[in-house]
Amino acid sequence: MAQNFSKHCTRVSFRFPRLYASCRDFQNKLQSSSFDLSLALANVGGQLQFRPLE
Repeated sequence: MAQNFSKHCTRVSFRFPRLYASCRDFQNKLQSSSFDLSLALANVGGQLQFRPLE
């Protein structure tokens, strides 16, 4: 898994509280994503929502 990740996600950076990644999709196009690590994914009434970490 880690070896596969390094092949497809060539740029990963971190600036608190965000994690940034540039990865290749199945068509070999570069896709950029960012993730806010200060939020948690929670099931609220059957729906997934981002909530602040407590």
